[in-house]
Amino acid sequence: MTPEELRKLNQRQWAVIIKYTLIGFALVLIYQLFYLLAVFRRDRQLETLIAKDEIARSFLRQREFADRRNDQQHTDELAQLLKANIDEAHQRRMESLKKKNPREIREEYRWLKAVREVDPSKRFRIRRRAAIEEEEEAEKRAALLKSQAKVSSDGHSKHE
Repeated sequence: MTPEELRKLNQRQWAVIIKYTLIGFALVLIYQLFYLLAVFRRDRQLETLIAKDEIARSFLRQREFADRRNDQQHTDELAQLLKANIDEAHQRRMESLKKKNPREIREEYRWLKAVREVDPSKRFRIRRRAAIEEEEEAEKRAALLKSQAKVSSDGHSKHE
């Protein structure tokens, strides 16, 4: 093989490698785009769900209710009943949790606020630094008051 033929062979091999790499990359990119599209579509569907209707529909998917799946009146009655039961059970659970740990954070906004705050070690250092600064200021005030008292006592003794 001549060097020219070898160079052409290498070019063809690299062209094939690059072509298949680009095809694979394109397929992966298309797959990822469709996956993201499916995730966003699912999120939109979940956002539009009404809790009591979805609870009733999931209950009606059981075999014994197959004949009543499309009965809207039955679905509404079942939805109210099941939603009330679930809300009552949730309320009982929350009350029992309050008894177990009254300091537990249950509200989402408070939990997020606690997570966003500085980590505990930094919080401790900040509190400690503030306490030290307070002590230093108190010492300065005490020294100032002491010196003022000394000056005033010296002033009284000179005037007498």
